[in-house]
Amino acid sequence: MSVSAAANVGWSLLSGGLRREAQTEPRLSGGRQPSAADAPVTGAHPIIATLERIMAGPGCPHGSELARSAARRLLSHIQQLHLPARHLWSIVDPAGQVLGGALAIPSPGRAAQVLASRPATGEETIATASAVTAATAGLSPAEAAIAQAVLDEAETDSALGGRRGAFLAARFEELAVLDYLSRPLPRRGESPRPTLPAGVAITAWRRGEPTLLEVLEASYVGTLDCPRLCGLRRTEDILVGHLAAGRFVSGLWSLLWERQRPVGALLLSPSHSGGEIDLVYLGLSPEARGRGLGRLLLSHGLHQIAGRREGRIALAVDRANAPAVRLYERLGFVKACSRLAVIKPLSANGAPHGVGHPGGLHAARAGLSEAPSTAAPR
Repeated sequence: MSVSAAANVGWSLLSGGLRREAQTEPRLSGGRQPSAADAPVTGAHPIIATLERIMAGPGCPHGSELARSAARRLLSHIQQLHLPARHLWSIVDPAGQVLGGALAIPSPGRAAQVLASRPATGEETIATASAVTAATAGLSPAEAAIAQAVLDEAETDSALGGRRGAFLAARFEELAVLDYLSRPLPRRGESPRPTLPAGVAITAWRRGEPTLLEVLEASYVGTLDCPRLCGLRRTEDILVGHLAAGRFVSGLWSLLWERQRPVGALLLSPSHSGGEIDLVYLGLSPEARGRGLGRLLLSHGLHQIAGRREGRIALAVDRANAPAVRLYERLGFVKACSRLAVIKPLSANGAPHGVGHPGGLHAARAGLSEAPSTAAPR
C-alpha cells in the first residue's frame, strides 16, 4: 500500500497512561486527564512500538529487550516533561504496524531536538519523513524557533535514503559535520594559570550580567562555527539554552577583556550526569581572533577545572572551523566520533533577521544527542 493512505496515529502522553488518538487526518490534542479508558503501558502497547522504532539503532536492534528498555526510558522522560500529544507521531499501515515515527522535544532556548526512526526501505523513509514533518509542525513559537537532529557518522555519506533522506524530505537542511572531542581533565597543578599580556584580563561572569550577551553577539560576526544558524534565534534564547546545557557553576563561565573591553567568552558546565565537563561555548570577537587569545582563554579554563572529579572535558565543533579544531587538538583534545547535524528553521517562530546565532552545538551530552536531553543545543 502507499504510505499516503496510512493513518496518522498520535498518543496523548499522560502520567497515568496513554490514550489512543487515531484518525485519518493529522489532528491531535493533548492535556486531557487520565481516565479508565487510558491504556496501560505494556510491552505490546503501540506507543512502545513507536518509541522502540525511534530508539533502535546499531547495538540496539529493533525488537530486542535493549530497544524496549530504551523506549521505556524515553517514555518516562517525555512524561516527566509533560509533552503534549502533538509532539509524537506514528505512521502506521492498516494492520497497525509502525512504518515510521518521530518525536520533537522542545528544549530551553527555543530549540527542539527531533528523534526519528531508522527506515530500512523507501516506503519507511517516506513514512518517517511524514512523521518528522507532523512532529515539527506541532511546535509552537513559544517552544521552538528551530528544530534539529544529529545523525550517526555512518549516515553522513549515505544515499538519499534512511534517516538522512527522511529528514531532507521533511525540509531539514544539512548544517555541519560535527566532530566530538574530549580529553582528560588536568590533574591539580598540571595546568598552570596562564600569564596574561598587558591590557588583558579574565573575569568570572556573574549570572544576570548583560556583558555576556554583548560578547556573544560580537563573537557571531564572521563565525566559522555553523554560520547557517545566524539569525535563527534571539541571543537571549541562546543564553537560556547555554545555561540549561549543564549545571551552572560560578567561576567556570569566563569573560576575556582587552583594554577594558569584553572580547571573548568561555562557558564550561558540569554535565547533568556528573560524568564530565561540557565546553558549552568558546568564542571571540573578530578583533581578538588569530592572536592566541583563544588558547589563552581555554588554558585558563583548563586551569580552573584541574583536579575536579568529573574526569573529562568534552565538546562538539564544526569540522569546517579549522582554527578551532587546531586549537583543541593542540591542547590535547582527541576525536571520539563525528555526526551530521541537520536543522529546520521554523520561519514563523524565529528571531528577526540578523539577530542571534546558535553560539555553538554542545557536546554530545549537552543537547544534540540521540539520548533525550532537556538542554538546549547552541
